[in-house]
Amino acid sequence: METTKITQLTKAAKDKSLSRSERKEAAKQLAWEKYRADKRPPMSFKKSTLYNGILSLTVALMFAYMGLAEQFDFKQSGINLTIFPFFLAAEIAALAFSVRQTTKYKAEPADDLATANMNYAGVISYAALIIIGAVGLLIMNAVHNSERFSMSYSALLFLFASFSSLQSSLQKFIFLYIERGSDVDAEEDE
Repeated sequence: METTKITQLTKAAKDKSLSRSERKEAAKQLAWEKYRADKRPPMSFKKSTLYNGILSLTVALMFAYMGLAEQFDFKQSGINLTIFPFFLAAEIAALAFSVRQTTKYKAEPADDLATANMNYAGVISYAALIIIGAVGLLIMNAVHNSERFSMSYSALLFLFASFSSLQSSLQKFIFLYIERGSDVDAEEDE
């Protein structure tokens, strides 16, 4: 019974003859049916968001460090041999923990309010990164006394990857902050 319903919902979610809203509704129902059919213990959406935010933050820190090491050319220095293993160990630990949690628990699908709050957190995180980028450019301009400042392509690529991961991490932590307020309101209503 469950597998036929999951199969029907999968076909409905991919059926191009249906409207976009109908496919989206079928995809939501499919996610909940798969969640109900999964026998693993549940993990809340907030908890999985926290774990993903921590993983994104470690990825952002790793790429930022690699970009700065490339830009300021301290790849072969003693400081790199001291700091890089720390970042690598933190990245591997966060990845192993995230994979363990994903395989051990089933993650609760996001509801409409959580999706709306996640989108709102995404807007705030993009705005924060634009401001951080602008302030960073002003600081680099001031440090170099309005001289020409250049970056290598590899350093720019590492820093872009760092900003992408940082945006994801910020979005998740801002979402958790927004959702924290909704828990307090829900407890007061009871």
